[in-house]
Amino acid sequence: MIPGSQRKGRWRFLAAGLLGLLLLAALFLLLATPVRIAVEPEPEQIALRGFPVPIPLWGRYLSLPGDYVLHAEREGYYPLNERVVVDDAGQGEFGFVLEPLPGRLAIQVDPPIDFTLTVDGSVVEPDAGGLFPVPQGLRRLQLAAERYLPEERDVEVEGLGRQQDLAFTLRPAWAAVRVLSEPAGATVRVDDAIRGETPLETELLQGLRTLQLSLPGHKTVTL
Repeated sequence: MIPGSQRKGRWRFLAAGLLGLLLLAALFLLLATPVRIAVEPEPEQIALRGFPVPIPLWGRYLSLPGDYVLHAEREGYYPLNERVVVDDAGQGEFGFVLEPLPGRLAIQVDPPIDFTLTVDGSVVEPDAGGLFPVPQGLRRLQLAAERYLPEERDVEVEGLGRQQDLAFTLRPAWAAVRVLSEPAGATVRVDDAIRGETPLETELLQGLRTLQLSLPGHKTVTL
C-alpha cells in the first residue's frame, strides 16, 4: 500500500502542475493579441504558423508578439506565404489578396506553322506542354509568322490555370506572280536576288519590290 504521505505528495504535485498551467494560460491570454486575417478571395486552406503557436478563436488568432508566417491556398491561385508581424502595440488587422494563376492558351493556326505569340507587346513562350501562360484579364494577342501577315485579337483570358482554345487563320503576305519575256530566257532578279529565268512562276512578299530582267544582247528592264 502507498503511505498517506506519498499520496498527499502526488496530489500536491499534480495540483501545483495544474496551477502552473492555469497561470501560463492566464498569462498568455493577458499578453496575446487577437489577430484578424482577411484573405481575398476566401482561401480553402489557411494557417498562421509560428511559436508560440497561435490559437484560432472565433475567426481570429490569439498570438503573442512575434514573427509568424501566413499560409493560404485556393485552387486556381498561387499559394500565399507572407510574413505577419504581431507587435506589442496590438496591431491585429492584416489583409492579403491571392494572385490568380495565368490562363493556359492552346493556340491552333491554319496553316499549321511555327509562330511567335506576343501578349500586350511582350513575347510569350509556350510551356513544356505547348500551352502559353497568359495573365488573367483582357489581353491583346498578336501572332507573327514568317511570310504571313500578323494577326491581332483582343482576348479575355480566364486565368486561374484554366485552358482556353483559340484558333487563328493566317493570311499570306505574298502574291504568286508569273514573269514572261520576249524572247524567253531572261534572268529574273527580285531585290538583286536571282529567282530564275523566264518564263518564271515565283512569289513576291508584300511591300515595295524591285524586279529586274536581263538578257545578253538586250537592254536590261527594271520594274
